[in-house]
Amino acid sequence: MKNFLRTRIAAFVSLAVLALSYGIIGSYPVYELHHMKEWPFDLFIFGVIVIVIAGLAVGAKFAPSLTAAGYAIGFIAGYLFQYDYVVYADPDGNVKEMGNSLWIIWTYVLVGSILAGIIIDIIASAVKRSKNKSTVSENA
Repeated sequence: MKNFLRTRIAAFVSLAVLALSYGIIGSYPVYELHHMKEWPFDLFIFGVIVIVIAGLAVGAKFAPSLTAAGYAIGFIAGYLFQYDYVVYADPDGNVKEMGNSLWIIWTYVLVGSILAGIIIDIIASAVKRSKNKSTVSENA
């Protein structure tokens, strides 16, 4: 049990950081910046699922950490680089509906950081296995 907790500490810390990030970003004062009711929560739940699967079930270290960081960094990047766009305009050119790109940027940064974490975990695992093989072959 102690070894399980020691190897899964990155997942527990990542869950705490993700919950703190959601607590700040999902709060009412920050709501005025993004005006999204469900999307921050949806991304939070997606991040929790990734951390539970990658961190707790598999024991990965980088994917949970980058998931938690990607949530907060994605919001900041989305806020800084957001732009408004026309969703729908009538044939006369009158704008009927506008959209904002904050949620798109936020989602792409989060998904990109998750994929980067998975790739880094795969590479780190392969390097660790190759080092273990070379150590075993040297001792033989």
